[in-house]
Amino acid sequence: MAFVGIYRGPYFAAMELQARWACGVFSGRLPEPSAEEFSVGLEEERKIRASQPRPQFPHGDYVGMTESLAKHVGVHPEAILSNENDPLHRFLHDGPFLPFHFRLAGFAAKPDIAGAAITECAARFMPDLA
Repeated sequence: MAFVGIYRGPYFAAMELQARWACGVFSGRLPEPSAEEFSVGLEEERKIRASQPRPQFPHGDYVGMTESLAKHVGVHPEAILSNENDPLHRFLHDGPFLPFHFRLAGFAAKPDIAGAAITECAARFMPDLA
């Protein structure tokens, strides 16, 4: 059993990556967490639950948490982020953080569609970037 979408707020990239990770584990494409990883993660969540006052945003670093999960799932666009000459680099580095970023590389990647969506969002909402 897996619970996905457990993140306070409408943070679609995190929810989608949680679902992709769970499906990857269930299908055997990704390894199950080790007993140690499971225990550490469970203990971290218990500490958050027991903290007083309870934090409004228990996992406050959305970008960091999501990028870590993307690396775990194998869909982090590291090649684009590390190459300043890549046409999408500036959009990923300086533009809005979008779920499309995690369809550029790795399992079930659709780089043409994701790249077009990222470029369109940048043109519409950040014309200085496009």
